[in-house]
Amino acid sequence: MKNGTREQIDRVTQAFLPMKKFDIAKLKKAYEEGEGTWQNT
Repeated sequence: MKNGTREQIDRVTQAFLPMKKFDIAKLKKAYEEGEGTWQNT
């Protein structure tokens, strides 16, 4: 996340906020693929 764009960081943040336990695969997917791809997967 340190080297990501503001958009990538925002997507990762939105992906992990509702998680009780971090799902690294979903966080990576949110970072790499774009907005909306992490929801309901």
